[in-house]
Amino acid sequence: MNFPKPEVLEVIRSDPRRVRIGDCATVRLAPGLLDFLMTSPNGSAAARGRGTHPMSGIPLGIALEAAIEACGGQETGIDVLRACECTYDSPVRRDEPLIGRARVGEIGPRHITLEATAESEADGRILIRARLVLVRVGEDGRAERLA
Repeated sequence: MNFPKPEVLEVIRSDPRRVRIGDCATVRLAPGLLDFLMTSPNGSAAARGRGTHPMSGIPLGIALEAAIEACGGQETGIDVLRACECTYDSPVRRDEPLIGRARVGEIGPRHITLEATAESEADGRILIRARLVLVRVGEDGRAERLA
């Protein structure tokens, strides 16, 4: 079964070639992925997503997707999560669409720090609040300078 990738609803970047403080993005994840991961295939006792913690991983994932879009990850290569601190405010329901939002708050020599959220599109509940640190990784596997 295939699921659609997150849909980019909005990206606001003041310079498409560089990341700037205040750049932001909003993405949407259609319902279905969590429900799929929480069910058991063919009567099996274990859910498909067992071990991947979909109830926490999916909200964090959509917040991270928004952060990568805010940094222009496709164009800039800034798309690797280096660190994260998050608080889960409300559990995700199996059948609700999610909205991820992220905003660049700090730019360091090798990292970008963003404030991000994931929320229920159905009722606006905040599911997760996160502080995410993204980097661009070179061929040696280390964070590259962003200058």
